[in-house]
Amino acid sequence: MAAANGVPVRLVHDSGALTEINAISMTLTTQRKTGGMPTPFTGGQRVGLDLNMNKGIVLINGVLTDDRELIGSHIGAKAEIDFSFRLGQGSSLSFLGVDNANVAKLFSNTYFVGSDEFSQTTLILTSTDDTTFEIKFKKLSSGTLTNTTNTDYTIGVNPTGSLTSALFATSLTNLINNTSQLAAKFTAAISDSVVTTEASCVVTITQDITGEDGNNRTPRFRKTLMSPPQGTAFSGGLTVSKKSAGDKAMDLYGVLNNSKKSGIGKALLGAGMVVGGVAITGASFGTATPVGVGVAAAGVGLMMDGAGHGSDYIVGIQIPYNSTIQAGTDNFVARNFIMPTGFGKTTKSKGSAGNTKAAGAIFDGNTTGIKGTVNKLDITYEGGENVYSIVMQFVPVDRLL
Repeated sequence: MAAANGVPVRLVHDSGALTEINAISMTLTTQRKTGGMPTPFTGGQRVGLDLNMNKGIVLINGVLTDDRELIGSHIGAKAEIDFSFRLGQGSSLSFLGVDNANVAKLFSNTYFVGSDEFSQTTLILTSTDDTTFEIKFKKLSSGTLTNTTNTDYTIGVNPTGSLTSALFATSLTNLINNTSQLAAKFTAAISDSVVTTEASCVVTITQDITGEDGNNRTPRFRKTLMSPPQGTAFSGGLTVSKKSAGDKAMDLYGVLNNSKKSGIGKALLGAGMVVGGVAITGASFGTATPVGVGVAAAGVGLMMDGAGHGSDYIVGIQIPYNSTIQAGTDNFVARNFIMPTGFGKTTKSKGSAGNTKAAGAIFDGNTTGIKGTVNKLDITYEGGENVYSIVMQFVPVDRLL
């Protein structure tokens, strides 16, 4: 278990946080679905078909001990706003992925100050130090950025021509990055939507001050009569920490009793269920109609459940071993067991010769560890001890929704 390198087994959370486990024993199990079918008139020969369908499981027997030093990294919380899609309202359960139709809704309910037209919708952002900013949307011919106070701002959106999601995303990004008070708290960047495939319509906002205090329930849209653009709240903010064995046991027990995998994968799956449910309802009658509505409703729920990223959900495991083939002039170096699934993998890339990343590397999938999650955990404590014993069952999963 790479004891000479002092590298423990580490559970990886969706937020990037790590939980270290001192493993006493470890079992890696793989079961291939090959089978064998006896064939007649062949002298008892069996014929099988191997479709490379394999089940895997990792069993860890270990102990949770007090941290001897600080663990983790300083990370700023992140949030996203995708201006290209929103959830429909009411019983229609419609999934709207049309760029201009969605973003124009931000000006469907307006008010006037003199000759200036404002949207009733206000965007709320809260920084790590608990400063709250209110951002309004105003129709201006030039798209000028203005501010009223240090925490109240107005985005001037140019409505000439198409009022697009990319225009809103660009205006918000420019406001955050080019206004001193906002720029001191946040950094914004633009990317494409993976839900609607619209270009340059997603704004990713990162807290400049790192830490858990940056995790909050903003950005959110306030005073709106329609479903706002979809996005994720600030999460994933971390600071280095030092935990006792009891802290780790409590954390694992709490997480495994109530945690959910968030992120865009659920949004994509939910969107497909909504579209499919609406199609079933529209094309069928009688008993199939409530089935379609039920599928669509479940899809909406899944999309709502997927809102957020960087949760406490366990998404991977790093199990170190001592490697000679990667050691060079040293006796051993620590490497993590990896699971190189997918097409195009060579014999080298699937084995120790291709396992070049250090055991302490940041988890980025099956090249630095094993993707998956914990589906069973037993925690045992005996009075007078300063450690907690655990038996953990980890299931490898490449795409976890």
